[in-house]
Amino acid sequence: MALKARAANLNEAATMIRVGLNGGAAYRRVEAVNVKRLTIYASPGPLRVIAVWKSLIEHQVQVCGWSAHINCAGGQESLSVDLVDCPPDRLAIISAALSAGTMTVLMGDTESASRHV
Repeated sequence: MALKARAANLNEAATMIRVGLNGGAAYRRVEAVNVKRLTIYASPGPLRVIAVWKSLIEHQVQVCGWSAHINCAGGQESLSVDLVDCPPDRLAIISAALSAGTMTVLMGDTESASRHV
């Protein structure tokens, strides 16, 4: 609590988060990062998850989250991948490579424009 009370201004306090340590609590500073989301869509079956991960590895991107979804009623599968600090030109190259086949790729920001790591 003492560290939180010593925060000099609102911005500094906003960068402090609470971390539980063996029943106690500590505070640590975190920095916001830019996170972009690639969502890859395909009809059931053609979503090539291995090809997606190979492309991400090949382009040396840092993944901070992902989720897979199947919409049986709509007949569509999707894989959403959150990428940290990926330059726009690299995002465009990855998107173009994955869109070349039967998959469709959408790029966008995550729900919040930044995440804490």
